[in-house]
Amino acid sequence: MKLKTLILVETPLQLLCAYEYMHKHKHKHQGDFCLYMRKYGLGINDQQLDTMAKELGLKVARTFQVKPGDKVAYAKALLSYLFCSFRIYDKVVIGNYSSRLLRLFSSIVVKKELVLLDDGVATLLADKVIKEKRPKKYSAFSIFSLDPETYKNYQRNFFDSTAREYACEENQEYAYFFVGQMQMVDKELIGIDAYIRVLKAVVEDAKGQKVHYVPHRAEGGENIMRVKGIQGIEILYSDVAIEYFMLRNGWYPKKIYSIVSSALFTLASIYPKAEITMVLPSTLKTKSLIHYDMIVDALKRHSATIKFLDVE
Repeated sequence: MKLKTLILVETPLQLLCAYEYMHKHKHKHQGDFCLYMRKYGLGINDQQLDTMAKELGLKVARTFQVKPGDKVAYAKALLSYLFCSFRIYDKVVIGNYSSRLLRLFSSIVVKKELVLLDDGVATLLADKVIKEKRPKKYSAFSIFSLDPETYKNYQRNFFDSTAREYACEENQEYAYFFVGQMQMVDKELIGIDAYIRVLKAVVEDAKGQKVHYVPHRAEGGENIMRVKGIQGIEILYSDVAIEYFMLRNGWYPKKIYSIVSSALFTLASIYPKAEITMVLPSTLKTKSLIHYDMIVDALKRHSATIKFLDVE
């Protein structure tokens, strides 16, 4: 009997990674995947999941809505999952090692292999934990250059199969992008005035080219209005993960900026000819960002053209 591969995701980036994984393994498994999505009940994240699943032509076998901290929803989801997933799987693929729910789901079914996808910097944080585990329990399909000795099986994800589906070309109008990180202001990791200085420095670096600011899905409120007021900045709202947003629109960026977003890494993999610039504001509270050094180190080791822009 042919065994299925169960895939569990909960964010738009995880879903895009799952899509690439399906591409890479469709001949091996003859397309026999079972996709489950966990939703948070928090609006934009769930909307982006639905939009991407529909546009990518993915059949979602089951959806679980579990808000963080909602124990009743957690228990109901677990019972529903047990009822519909009681079988043996070839592989179970989860989007985020740090998700307690996904880890629990993956642990209570019989499988031959457990594969980890990416959820941005969470992958690097999880990698530190997994390195200490013996015997090797996990496999990985990741955009990051991880140590293969840590995993049962390791495969690098360059999103090349997904990228080939889209005819992306450079164009003068959509060439310069900034990946928004206003949540750093909300968390008081950087002041709004310093954040505005970062954006003005990026506009200056773009030398007269319009910079398209793509807000993170959690951004909004009064601060985004200040971004709108910066000359040379145009805000582009995305209804999907930023990686898929650019692919879907057929854009091949010339330059991509951000502060410490792991999207710089994913976009560098999808667009190897683009210039990736990590902005380093002097007032950023890097000691409060446990993943800061990890992202910097990962970018430095990437094969793409990576630059760093210091901003006082």
